[in-house]
Amino acid sequence: MTRQRIRGFATRIPHRAAIPLILMLLFALNVIPAAAAAAPSGDPVVYLTFDCESSGVPRVLAALEMEHVNATMFLLGSWAQGHPALVRRMVADGDALGNHSYNHPLFTRLSNAAVRSQIELAQAAIIRASGGVSPRPRFRFPYGAGQGNPRLMSIVAAEGYHAYYWTVDPQDWRGFSSATIAQRVLNQTRPGGIVILHPAALGTPGAVPAIVNGLRARGYQFATLP
Repeated sequence: MTRQRIRGFATRIPHRAAIPLILMLLFALNVIPAAAAAAPSGDPVVYLTFDCESSGVPRVLAALEMEHVNATMFLLGSWAQGHPALVRRMVADGDALGNHSYNHPLFTRLSNAAVRSQIELAQAAIIRASGGVSPRPRFRFPYGAGQGNPRLMSIVAAEGYHAYYWTVDPQDWRGFSSATIAQRVLNQTRPGGIVILHPAALGTPGAVPAIVNGLRARGYQFATLP
């Protein structure tokens, strides 16, 4: 996700300070699917998720492999189509795949038919790239725009998906250093937290080891989204 695209999106959403309260309400209303806060052992669980849209993915995968951690990878269909070897590497590693649309449009501006097309084109591209692995039922709206929107949520559900937002956002796209990104994740994470990260952000690949080791030191286990 480019910085310019995110800035443009931010100008369309008023009262951004209210987002934490909105998220609490969405979880309470089951608009955002619940993710377990604890493992069967009783240890707290955290979900690392990556929006794979352009560069940086090989470095992130290498870091996850080195730390023996699985994550949930939300893929653009257009990106998956051009990087089948990386998608199959994710599958071989045990990462979960998710649908992040075909080419990252703002869903609130799309017709119902266009929304369905984005989801279905991305799904087909991911299945082809992965060698037959479906991203269902994991979906993430581009920019998060659509979460809680009855029209869009209904279409997503009809396509067989749950729409996942996030609870931990280090805003890595701002160009923070790896150390800053890692610290922001550690400061925000609570049991059951869903962390959003972007491989294309310059500091993100280097932040992965510090995030994993810091959360492990606090007793967290890592899981992929159901």
